[in-house]
Amino acid sequence: MKHKDSSKCESLIQEAHHYHQQGEIEKAEAVCRKVQRIQPLNFNALQILGAIALKRHNYQQAIKFLAAAYDIHRDIPGLNVNLGIAYKHDHQFEQAKICFERAVSLDKNFGSAYYYLAIMQIDEKSLLSGYALLRESERCQPGHVPTLELLARILQQLGRFDEAVNYYLRILKSGVRSAELYFALGLAYQSNKSYQDAVNAYSMAIDLNPERIDIQAKLADVLESVNRVEEARAHAESILAIEPTQPIANLVISRIERHAGNLSVARDQLQLLPLHTPPTDSDAAILTELGMIRDRLGEYESAYDAFTQANNIMASLPEAQIGDPMQALRLVASCRNWLDSYSDIQPLITDNLPSPVFLVGFPRSGTTLTEQILAAHVNVATSDELPALHNMAITLGEKLGGMQEYPACLDSLTTEDIHQLRELYWTQVIAVHGESIIEKLFIDKNPLNIIHLGFISRIFPESKVIVVLRDPRDVCLSCFMQLFHLNESMMQFLSMKKTVDYYAATMNLWLAYREKLSLPWMELRYEDIVVDSAEATRTLKDFLGLVESGTQEAFYKQAAQRPISTPSYHDVSTPVYSRAKGRWRHYADQMEPVLSTLAPYVEIFGYDK
Repeated sequence: MKHKDSSKCESLIQEAHHYHQQGEIEKAEAVCRKVQRIQPLNFNALQILGAIALKRHNYQQAIKFLAAAYDIHRDIPGLNVNLGIAYKHDHQFEQAKICFERAVSLDKNFGSAYYYLAIMQIDEKSLLSGYALLRESERCQPGHVPTLELLARILQQLGRFDEAVNYYLRILKSGVRSAELYFALGLAYQSNKSYQDAVNAYSMAIDLNPERIDIQAKLADVLESVNRVEEARAHAESILAIEPTQPIANLVISRIERHAGNLSVARDQLQLLPLHTPPTDSDAAILTELGMIRDRLGEYESAYDAFTQANNIMASLPEAQIGDPMQALRLVASCRNWLDSYSDIQPLITDNLPSPVFLVGFPRSGTTLTEQILAAHVNVATSDELPALHNMAITLGEKLGGMQEYPACLDSLTTEDIHQLRELYWTQVIAVHGESIIEKLFIDKNPLNIIHLGFISRIFPESKVIVVLRDPRDVCLSCFMQLFHLNESMMQFLSMKKTVDYYAATMNLWLAYREKLSLPWMELRYEDIVVDSAEATRTLKDFLGLVESGTQEAFYKQAAQRPISTPSYHDVSTPVYSRAKGRWRHYADQMEPVLSTLAPYVEIFGYDK
């Protein structure tokens, strides 16, 4: 009789499996109930009933069935994962983690266990741990779209936009098509400064779902950011005709009006817009824009209040909880400590690769303006915030075997290491700018590469360095006024005190570098460009050994045709104005607590006169 019952149950289980795989879960459930009337603790019936309860989001019932199955057989990875999913959704997080980890211990190649462990790490704000687990999930199941999509989103949050783009493209190649996917791709392209690609991705998303107002608004946003003003206005106005309070469309119109000098119109476009509860990054963007407008109108106290409110919102967002906010300062301190034992060893360079020029300075010092002057020269090519050198630097210790962290590992570089790093650098530059870039004098403009001048001296000992200076008080105020994509460096600008502390640490490092390094360098003051851009241009050309190029006389006309990703884009695409010079004086009361910290640098760089 037992054999007959067992045979009947096996037949019924096969039937239930078939129904379950076909998505006919009611039939599968009915068959499993029949099995349970014969064998109440049938392992397979319990598993199927648990999986059905998961699909129905009945997590407590899923736990009941799956835990009973687990008591019978504990060494099934898939059962452990399903039980973990049920525990996770029932907010029993420790139990869930135990289940996922047990699945991994049973099968090191069970991808879904890594995937769900990654989700738990991400939920706990441990983004880097989540990323590492997702890479394991990708190893086990290379075509698993949820894994690829989550990897792309994490890389976007980490500011590694080119890698995010590659993952989105892999998903598209797998045949997946959705407005949401193209929207995410567009956001990654826009953040990576691939503006035409962003326009194309947003357009594809709109074709797939014309009702998505938020995607249409981002299309208007990217068009305005590359000076396609009339197209941007047309898109934004069509959105506002449907949804008058859409934040990004209102921002686009307001920025267009501000840049045209219609300040009251720009202010009225925004100041009555309702903010979200809880606030979002679009609210921070609205407040930042209002601050800019009020500054232009001379309403300095309310402008500072708007910037403060915007930064407080940014500090409250999930993105601000990612990573270690102290890492940026620790990196500067590590470079300063390394420099104390620095010996100026000139490596033997035997390749024929050129030496780039590095254009650096603290953010908002005038590097974008300087880059645009240089870009107008026919024999010069420039980059727009290329992350290649920084990414190479912070991963160098790991690539050299992990025995020493950066920058201490610089002392262990062999001649072969140096040649490989030089080749890697140029490979990344060429990937962005094309092979022809190597035929011109290449200017690598990334302000915070000022931190990595020790690294530069090791791999490009003949490179020239241009350090752009600006009144420290204006620099720090300007950083505080901007809405940056948050990373460990830009997070320093969410309060005035942190901004000033970061400035002091970074510029103290520069002062040490200029005493120790043998790299040829020059300092260029932003204020000198404003007063006499022609003389500043001649000084730059003399330092770089460039011959005369008449195109630079109207560099801002060329700048208006080029996409610029930094907050300076409009300022450098119009004739040089001195409005930003001495702006800090309007905010002297608000900045009073930090002025003593900046005072030594004001004196050293000659701004106390």
